[in-house]
Amino acid sequence: MGKATNPAKARQQAIEDSDDGVERLYDGVRQNHRASPLTRWKLSGDLTEGHLCAIAWCMKRWALLGHEASMTASYDERTSRGTSDGESGGMILARMEARDDMRRVCGGIGVSGEYEPGYIPAAYWRVFENCIRFDEPAGVIGSNLGRSAPSARALTVVQFVADIIVMKEGLTY
Repeated sequence: MGKATNPAKARQQAIEDSDDGVERLYDGVRQNHRASPLTRWKLSGDLTEGHLCAIAWCMKRWALLGHEASMTASYDERTSRGTSDGESGGMILARMEARDDMRRVCGGIGVSGEYEPGYIPAAYWRVFENCIRFDEPAGVIGSNLGRSAPSARALTVVQFVADIIVMKEGLTY
């Protein structure tokens, strides 16, 4: 532990010296300087190989899908979009398969134009997606599920959803 004279460096040194990565501020307020929930759970060994396999499966599909298309109308020509952006036919098929996979898991608008529920309940899927895809703090997500131990609740939901995905999709690890 070195002596830092710069206030910013002293503050950073205090954070590094703390055992849990949480800086205590005034009036009981705490600021989190830790990594994402996924990184923390991986390092602590809370996620098994099966969980990580399901998470990787979802992350691959999210990467292919990117951000979903906007809900506004397109006033361009009414024909289908070409591949002028350099996207190959194989990539278009991969995106379509990824969209179908995610629709099967978490639900969405089906071929008939009607909403089709997925095999993961929407409330559990929101917790899983917010923790894994959007790196929202587990305590914030878990607090929607109850007051006691919100981070542990979020971890339990993530493990549960990952287990169901492994089982339903027949993933091997």
